[in-house]
Amino acid sequence: MSPSRALMLAIALLSLGGLGGSFQPTRLVLLVFLLPTVHLLIFRCMQLHRTDFITMAGLGIIASLGVLSLAWTPTPAAGLNRMSVVLIGMTSAIYVAATPKTIEAARQVRDAWSAALALTMPLAVYELATDNHFTYAFDERFVGGDFGALPFASVFFGNFNDYCTFIALTLPMALGSLESARHRGVRLLWGATIVLALVVLVVNLNRLALIFAAWVGLYYLGTRQSLRRVALVLAAIAFIGLGLGMFGEQADTLVAYAVLKFSSLAADDESAGQRLALIAAGVQSLFLSAGMGLGVGSLETFLQRQHPELIPNPHNLMIELAANFGLPSALVFVVLLVYLYIRALMSRLVADLRSPVIVSLPFVPIIGAIGSQAIGYTYWWLWLGTMALFVGVGSAADRCGRHAARTVPDPQSLPRDRLIEQ
Repeated sequence: MSPSRALMLAIALLSLGGLGGSFQPTRLVLLVFLLPTVHLLIFRCMQLHRTDFITMAGLGIIASLGVLSLAWTPTPAAGLNRMSVVLIGMTSAIYVAATPKTIEAARQVRDAWSAALALTMPLAVYELATDNHFTYAFDERFVGGDFGALPFASVFFGNFNDYCTFIALTLPMALGSLESARHRGVRLLWGATIVLALVVLVVNLNRLALIFAAWVGLYYLGTRQSLRRVALVLAAIAFIGLGLGMFGEQADTLVAYAVLKFSSLAADDESAGQRLALIAAGVQSLFLSAGMGLGVGSLETFLQRQHPELIPNPHNLMIELAANFGLPSALVFVVLLVYLYIRALMSRLVADLRSPVIVSLPFVPIIGAIGSQAIGYTYWWLWLGTMALFVGVGSAADRCGRHAARTVPDPQSLPRDRLIEQ
């Protein structure tokens, strides 16, 4: 199997979420085809793209600092397990480096993300319709007060917040697939996937995910102004309303709870206070460790011991990365994101591949605060590798354009008869 197809298979299997525990199908695929991919790269090392080199170098620095932090982590067993999972996820950069930097290959990888999202939708609809769940974290979403238990969908992602993170990462991909699809049936598939994903976000009621989805919609309309796309947005809103209608009386409860959560007077909602307290605890851990982090896998233990009143999950990608791997790792990660974003802005990348990069990279701190954890989830590293692939395709197009410009003859140097022909 070629590296690009192995990459697409690993992405498609992300639809299974955390099913399988440490032996998730996506991780197994990345491990099985790693040696053949590395062997292929050795013979193509002279053709390594600059974006691939910078991405692998950045991830290599982060991984090296993470391995180094195992020397002082108070939980070496948990740290070794977490580091192994992170390293497996980071191998996605190797697959991306071995993937051809062509628009066709990049679109196939993007469509694999859209397919992964589409594969989760039947299970999500089943959860919303029956209130039966596949999650292993908890069996009901009990809000309390006048709201009681509310419906939710989490599929195999542990809890509904982590599933919302997956939707946020894949939603721009699905929009790109919808934009470039040529067949009506394929467009209907991607359109239905997007609408159902928005319904899930509304029901799960993750504020940051909804804010990001609103930003994606505004960007999509602002850069693709046409009556057709306006009609698509209006149709999506109408179908979301119909989707909420399936809950009957609970729909009113969901609306009331949404008003409460988005209201500045939401004193009964403690989630925002919990998130801010977790950020403060993460900053405290950096001061205690002189910026070098507590060590891989130790943040949860630190929260349990020092802040037992808080949920022992970081709920923030940047804090999780800095507290586990050290502040230098978080800075390298930010530099890598900025580099990819600037290269995407300057490239000649086609719109349906460029938009997911432009719309997502600046919002990584927000997307990273949607779920309970981040660095241990393989889809984060596969997503980052996919962004690097898109940017690499754009840079390759720029290089081809400059080469074509250099090969066009100067009209002043042509004979008069050839100049007339030109």
